[in-house]
Amino acid sequence: MRIVIIGPPGTGKGTVAKKLGKKLKLPIVGGGALLRSEIRKKTKVGLAAKKYLDNGKLVPSPMIHKLVYKQIKKHKRGLILDGYPRKLAETKHLNIEKVILIDTSDKNIIKRLLARKRADDTLQVIKNRLKVYRKETMPVINYYKKRGLVIKINGNLSRKGVFRQVLNAIK
Repeated sequence: MRIVIIGPPGTGKGTVAKKLGKKLKLPIVGGGALLRSEIRKKTKVGLAAKKYLDNGKLVPSPMIHKLVYKQIKKHKRGLILDGYPRKLAETKHLNIEKVILIDTSDKNIIKRLLARKRADDTLQVIKNRLKVYRKETMPVINYYKKRGLVIKINGNLSRKGVFRQVLNAIK
């Protein structure tokens, strides 16, 4: 099974992906996690990606594409994509079966991200990330909606409530 977990920043995509991966015994491939790993290693890709992320921008598709597809090729049985694809061009060649859209209010997103206290989680950067999400990622969601693959989850609930909805949705 190939599942995409998608939604605005701060909706708990990573948490849901980890729990779902454990439950279904599927590996998780997260674009953000791959980029953070490259940044920690101070690779050429990581250093370039950091400049985009620090300004609340999406990393260009070619930069993340190689990292993600390398992982996808490893997991032919199935996987969970966490926060990828984020741009319409990234949907090509992905054989996706379900798309879990975690929908959360901007108010909750801002509250959650500010509480993380990460260097790149300032109010200005968060607002920009939301703007970029709407511009770049909403076409991806609409693409999958047209194919009948999107399952919308109320991300304003508790972590348990969100996960319960996800489990019910993939049955």
